[in-house]
Amino acid sequence: MAERHLAMIGCGRIAHLLENDPLRYKPCTHLGAALRLQAEFPELSIRTLCDLDNNRLAQAEEFVLSEQTHNPLLTNDYQEALETAPDIAVIATTTESHFEILEKALALNIPAIVIEKPVCLNEKTAVKLAALAEKSKSRIWVNYERRYHPKYLKLKKIIDAKEFGFPLYYKGTFLAPAKSLFPKDKDDEGVLLHDTTHLLDLAFFLFGQPRTYQPADKRHLQHQYHNLLLEHEEGIVGDITTITHSPTFHFELQILFEEARITAGNGFYHIEKIKKSRHYENFFSLDSLKVKKEKRIKTDKNPFVRLYRKVMNGSEDANSFSDALLNVKILSGN
Repeated sequence: MAERHLAMIGCGRIAHLLENDPLRYKPCTHLGAALRLQAEFPELSIRTLCDLDNNRLAQAEEFVLSEQTHNPLLTNDYQEALETAPDIAVIATTTESHFEILEKALALNIPAIVIEKPVCLNEKTAVKLAALAEKSKSRIWVNYERRYHPKYLKLKKIIDAKEFGFPLYYKGTFLAPAKSLFPKDKDDEGVLLHDTTHLLDLAFFLFGQPRTYQPADKRHLQHQYHNLLLEHEEGIVGDITTITHSPTFHFELQILFEEARITAGNGFYHIEKIKKSRHYENFFSLDSLKVKKEKRIKTDKNPFVRLYRKVMNGSEDANSFSDALLNVKILSGN
């Protein structure tokens, strides 16, 4: 069986360092998932590690060699990494550098490309990437990991099967201690593109791309608040609100169906059924919460493992790259 070489470009937190967080499900990084999947796909080999920081390179090499016997090539030059002709290129660098590296990878027709979100910083580069991807033979997976999370996959099945009737409305809320909504400089992409992007991608994943959307009017936008209104096919409407300067880090998506309301977020999943009201005759209301404690995610259902299994099997998510580009267009503010 021919080896399939993986080149890791960017060796920071999401590449492997988050594996040190004791509270996260494991694996929770790109290299962690690739190493875990080597048992299932023995042809997968991490052959190249690339980062500008030699200390991070050494840490990533040590992490890889804890599971893999052969030494990867270490380089500070992403072009050298790509020119080794990997079968899979993983781009987990700063967002500012995504366009340049992805442009090169697409030009080289790297068979499979996994890239961190957001794929770029503004609408102009999003338009360019759409054109480049159209000409390239490369296939692209964007790491919106909640698309592969059991909780949100279950939610999509409920919506598609109309288990609780038609979805009428959804509300996404993100609260964060962050200070800036929009990108300020090369080291600050802004909370919308860094975090709210996950909520918007979930809306695309669950309901499809919106036929209309209306971001908050900048003339009336307070520096700590942003609201986005969306309308999807079949009349499904929703809004996504981001509030900065918050003492909490809170991610929540609430969907109102004809027969229930489901609220899902980091660590929770609640269902409220619509029943006859106990307070008003001839009215209906939401019954008390049915709180489901989340179980520890099994390895075969782990979001990162699911993502890389799709990459290894060549199974792309329909419209995921175009979703990611529209995501940037809506949230970048330019």
